Amino acid sequence: MSNAKTAMLLHLGGDTSVFLKDVIVILDMEKMGQECGFLEPREASEDIGGVKKTAVIVDEGGNIKVYYSPISSRTLQKRANVKNNFWEHIDAE
Repeated sequence: MSNAKTAMLLHLGGDTSVFLKDVIVILDMEKMGQECGFLEPREASEDIGGVKKTAVIVDEGGNIKVYYSPISSRTLQKRANVKNNFWEHIDAE
């Protein structure tokens, strides 16, 4: 079962998904406002399209990448928690 856990994906919008285990933080860009200056588009970033509601910082094999998602941070956090809770339940059985 542990190999299946590492393959869990978090859909960020469009055709973009990342491995859940690689997610460092999910940030609400609307609430952070001007404080998001350090998240301005950079070389290691990907704009998924639409309004940038959320920044998802991911460690992809030692390379830190920022994904800008049109999906709210709350929705992404719920998706991540649902997947984690699923595996906790399976492991308990």
